[in-house]
Amino acid sequence: MPFAEKLYERLSFHTTKLRRDWKKLLALLQASALLFQHERRVEEVVGVRVVYADHRDLRNLIAIMPAFAQTLQNLTEPQRRLLSLLSTEFAVTTRQIAQSALQAGWAISPRRIRQILEELEALGYVVVDRESREHKYLKLRDAPSLDFETLISELEEQTKRSRYIWKCGSKRKFHDFRVNFRP
Repeated sequence: MPFAEKLYERLSFHTTKLRRDWKKLLALLQASALLFQHERRVEEVVGVRVVYADHRDLRNLIAIMPAFAQTLQNLTEPQRRLLSLLSTEFAVTTRQIAQSALQAGWAISPRRIRQILEELEALGYVVVDRESREHKYLKLRDAPSLDFETLISELEEQTKRSRYIWKCGSKRKFHDFRVNFRP
């Protein structure tokens, strides 16, 4: 997988879960390369057939696994949705959040809102003011954004360059993240 280092650099590994999921991510990309091996670069290395993963495998992974983005951000869809309703400028109550959610077309109970806010507080996204009778919630930071399209564009360009180098006969060494199998 020639782009493994670039992918590793691009993803922010600020959570332990994400660091653990790195091997799973590589395994899924390798599985995609193996499934679509007839469309991938293949070479013979010391009697072993090697299939190289490319940007299309990352695109496949993103398309078939929306949960992949949740894993990378370490937020569930309800958490991300609720976080988008909060403001970093002023604190809001559960009742105000429920009204905003309803206006946005999301029917959610105040009890469930409080549960999600507790989860967001534990993750460091929200701070709670418990001084008043009705707690007030203030968003500290937004969810990390993942721009997969820019990353995939960069990987496509890298793949084009590596194909050019390969066609020119260069003995450029690629990373050892390969899918090895014997036919």
